[in-house]
Amino acid sequence: MKDIKKAESAAEKRVVEARDKAAEIVAAARAEADEIVKRAVEAAAAEAETVVHEARNAAERESDEIRSKTEAEAEKIGRDGRSRTDEAVRVVVERLVGAGGR
Repeated sequence: MKDIKKAESAAEKRVVEARDKAAEIVAAARAEADEIVKRAVEAAAAEAETVVHEARNAAERESDEIRSKTEAEAEKIGRDGRSRTDEAVRVVVERLVGAGGR
C-alpha cells in the first residue's frame, strides 16, 4: 500500500510539474505571438507610410507636369493673342491709310 501511495504522490507531482511547464510554454507562446503581432503592425504602418509617400510624390510629379503644360499653353495663347492683335491693328491701319488716300 505504501508503494501505491508513493507512486500516486510521484504521479501527482509529475502532473503539477507538467501543468507548470505547460503554463510556461503557453505564456512564452503568447509573448512571442504578441511580439509577432507588434512587428507586423509596425511593418504594415511603415509600408503604408511608404505607399502614401510614393503616391504623394507621384501626384506632385503629375501636378508639376500639368502646371508646366498649362503655363506653356497660356504663354502660347498670349503670344497668339498678341500676334492676332498686331495683325488686326495692321489691317485697320492699312484700311484707314488706304481710305484716306482715295
